[in-house]
Amino acid sequence: MDSFIRNLLQTLQGKWLQVRTFYHRRLYSVFSFVYALAGVLSLTVLIVEFGFTIPDFIQSYFPLLVRVLIAVLLGYEVISILMTSEGAFLKNLRSHLFQLVVIGFVLIQMLFYREILFLFSLEGYSYDRMSLALLFFSQFLLLIGSFIHLLRRPRFFKTGSIHPSQAFMGSFALAILTGFALLMLPRTQTGNLPAIDLFFNAVSAVCVTGLVTFDISEQLTRSGQVVTLILIQMGGLGVMTLTSFFAYFLTGRASVSTRLFLKDVLSDKGINRIKNLIRSIAIVTFSIEILGAGFLYLTMPDHLYANTTERIFIAVFESISSFCNAGFSLHTGSLMGLMDSTRGDLYVGGHMILIMLGGLGFPVVIQLAARAARPHNPYDRLSVSTRMVLLMNVILWAGGMLVFLVLEHGRTLYNVGWSDQLLHSLFFAVTTRTAGFNTLPVDSLSMATAFIACFFMWVGASPQSTGGGIKTTTFAISILHIYNQLTGRAHVEVFRRTVAPRSVSVAFAAIVLSLLVIFAGVFALVLIEPFGFMDLAFEVVSAFGTVGLSRGITAELSSGGKLIICLLMFCGRVGLLTVLTAITPKPRPVDYRYPEAEILVG
Repeated sequence: MDSFIRNLLQTLQGKWLQVRTFYHRRLYSVFSFVYALAGVLSLTVLIVEFGFTIPDFIQSYFPLLVRVLIAVLLGYEVISILMTSEGAFLKNLRSHLFQLVVIGFVLIQMLFYREILFLFSLEGYSYDRMSLALLFFSQFLLLIGSFIHLLRRPRFFKTGSIHPSQAFMGSFALAILTGFALLMLPRTQTGNLPAIDLFFNAVSAVCVTGLVTFDISEQLTRSGQVVTLILIQMGGLGVMTLTSFFAYFLTGRASVSTRLFLKDVLSDKGINRIKNLIRSIAIVTFSIEILGAGFLYLTMPDHLYANTTERIFIAVFESISSFCNAGFSLHTGSLMGLMDSTRGDLYVGGHMILIMLGGLGFPVVIQLAARAARPHNPYDRLSVSTRMVLLMNVILWAGGMLVFLVLEHGRTLYNVGWSDQLLHSLFFAVTTRTAGFNTLPVDSLSMATAFIACFFMWVGASPQSTGGGIKTTTFAISILHIYNQLTGRAHVEVFRRTVAPRSVSVAFAAIVLSLLVIFAGVFALVLIEPFGFMDLAFEVVSAFGTVGLSRGITAELSSGGKLIICLLMFCGRVGLLTVLTAITPKPRPVDYRYPEAEILVG
């Protein structure tokens, strides 16, 4: 009996091997083509359903079409897992873990389809509408599986002769064009908005700026707001960082060339640290945004939402926009007037904390989290860069708060209680550092306050953060270098460490380039726009620093003026040095050096 069972198992094993061999040799290419076609059709159906208004008789065929597409996508996922070599089955199973979770979600929806619809119907949702929504949700999950298969292809990250700066800049440009195309769909807007305004909105979202030419809470539908939110998240994290996160943790692997490429994109010296760095960035980002959304949900004033669904969406949108320092808000007038509402102070304070965390930079937040988790671990010391970032932020927050309190005490803060004056002042010091939210009308600020705001917007946030500007460390190194020139020291020193000469030269290059671009931007707008000089200068600095504050002229700019602001936002988010590196031909290496010469300066 034992020998019979053994022979039977061997026979079945041989047959299964033949089936797998036949599949890989004859059927794999056919299945891959059908899968790719189903993926394209699935994406097309999603875009048509949520982007266009279609007749009812055509829409009646959608559930059947979606079910067929789900069956094809689901079948391919199952077959791709089963048809693996025997020795690599467990390894392949681990790398397909996310797809198994997707399959599980889809199967649960299919098994408990009517029960889920019944629960939604109790909340007042349309049965037919939720039925189609569940089908599209399953379809969306399986499209993620298609994206994972694309990431598994070895040539996905192969860039050839493309410089990392070009890829980084190109990824933002591609995200902007994709977002613009989606916002052009009829069902993403409540009216017929001009194309230039939709393009402006896409650039502002990807560059996490927050300058807008229309009220997104009124003139974008929920679909348009979701598109804007996705663009903000992509812009805040960085398109390459987000894509590489999927490459690592949804496929389970990345080649050496991929890691080298990402090392250059993320400006990290260690190729072996890239995976941990990306994982840490993703975990920190999503954890803070989820916790922030929960806090904003609990503290949101009652008059800001009509039902629970809207309350959840607003909380998620505001949390992501705040942490990404985007400045987009679903509240008309941003956060103005909310501090007088019940729980308004807490709601505004939640935004402010999220802005602070996003502006500190991922390395700083990761180090602080590690230090908090292991306070007595001697190896979790804060780096010199982190200590400089923290010190500069405290100085700028405290200084900005004090300056605003003094300058606006008899103006916008008139007849405001002391506690609210302090909160308004601190919020000003925080939001001008690239956030773009406002609790007071910006066009009512005095000229002196607006001028100081330009300085804070120019300095901006910290390196590798979601904010813009020249960065706090750049400003700090420049001040230290000037101090060294006055005291006669040869090297820049901070916290008993000598700053690398390259860091000093890059800092001064960033400052000079930023001033040149701001000057050029102001000059260009002065030529074509009729507004006052201070208003135009404020707009330029806000765009370049990816801040999003405006003195009320953004919507009134001409098409040429809006395109200039778009270019400034793009350069400010990507980085001037990155743009110049991407467009400058690679110099030939030389093995000689000319004699030094003293040049009179000053």
